[in-house]
Amino acid sequence: MLPERKMSMMRSAFTACLAITLAAGTARAQECDLSSSHPEWIFCHDFEASDADDLGTYWNDVYGAPERVFLTDGGPAGIDGSRFMRMQIVNDTDDALSSGVTSGPKKFLGATVDWTDLYFRRYVRLNEDFHQGNFMHLGGMSACRPDLYPWGCMGHAGERPAGDDRFSSNLEPWSAYESLPWPGRWGFYSYYHEMSMDCGHPGPDDCYGDMFSPTDDFFISRGDWHVLEMMIHPGTPGGSDGSQTFWADGERIYTAEGIAWRTTDELRPNQVGLYLYIHNNPARTTNILDLDNVVISREYIGPAPCADGVAIGAPCLCGGTADPDDASSVFSSGHCCSGAWQSSPCGTTADDPTEPRPDEAPDDFPDATTDPSVDAPSDVDDDGDDGDDQVSGCGCIIAS
Repeated sequence: MLPERKMSMMRSAFTACLAITLAAGTARAQECDLSSSHPEWIFCHDFEASDADDLGTYWNDVYGAPERVFLTDGGPAGIDGSRFMRMQIVNDTDDALSSGVTSGPKKFLGATVDWTDLYFRRYVRLNEDFHQGNFMHLGGMSACRPDLYPWGCMGHAGERPAGDDRFSSNLEPWSAYESLPWPGRWGFYSYYHEMSMDCGHPGPDDCYGDMFSPTDDFFISRGDWHVLEMMIHPGTPGGSDGSQTFWADGERIYTAEGIAWRTTDELRPNQVGLYLYIHNNPARTTNILDLDNVVISREYIGPAPCADGVAIGAPCLCGGTADPDDASSVFSSGHCCSGAWQSSPCGTTADDPTEPRPDEAPDDFPDATTDPSVDAPSDVDDDGDDGDDQVSGCGCIIAS
């Protein structure tokens, strides 16, 4: 047995080493710090910069009063970072807000851009009792002709584009007038010059967007973080070979093809919106949309890297590279230990590599027969800590 004096010295040295290690842990690189390694990225905002509260520094045309759009602490568990953006619409009246309420920022990417396809990824969380009424919009991307950019392409709800002026598409849930499990099935709501699904009413010249969704309804749970990504391929000008695709938690969910987005090559996606628009917001309800780790890119992005040694509570990439057709390295639970996933905490006995990985999305999502009042249980830790204080190594030398 070691003398008590030497044991005391060892304990003191370990305590000092632990404090140094924890302090260093608070300065880990956030996802946007990796931008230099991703020349395909056009924009990245993880809300971690010291001036991130000044949304006007990073975004354009921020809708909503400060109480509806703000930053707060926490974020997707298992991903480096401590803050995220919250949008909320509170109806504290006894009447539905039939006129609609909007909050959130837009990002203008340039009147003339050098890309054709555009990818847009965001982490999202809807509050557990999210209830958007009859319909809503949740943000997406749009194209605006250079001489109209940016304001000339806004404010055209109910008008069919001409083909050489603009197009747009949102990735969002649809409740089918409150008949589906909340928040509704996911798909695209799109404006383009050959749209026809919702034309001729309420007036003969009115024309609203077309909806595109998988044959089998796709849902996500409320109260949990998910990562959503969408892509628009504008196709040949004048042709009907355009498409759009979306991914959820790293899984390719749906591609809509045969879309005639444009008639001119200069019309390319050059605006992205993060917003929460609620129409017919029910009385006495609060709808909250949390957002984090927003990336806009020329190529597929995929989920963010998992933080090393931290309990995972949101889909993230552990080892491997982001692949639009392979989500085998994306995990929503367990731990990522130096690029290898295991269910037990790092530093403990690793899992048997012959065991299958846990069965995750999309089977854990509620289906269309689920009671709309019941959601999948949430395992997200909202305190923003999520085990960040684990020590992976010390490197201290204790004198004999």
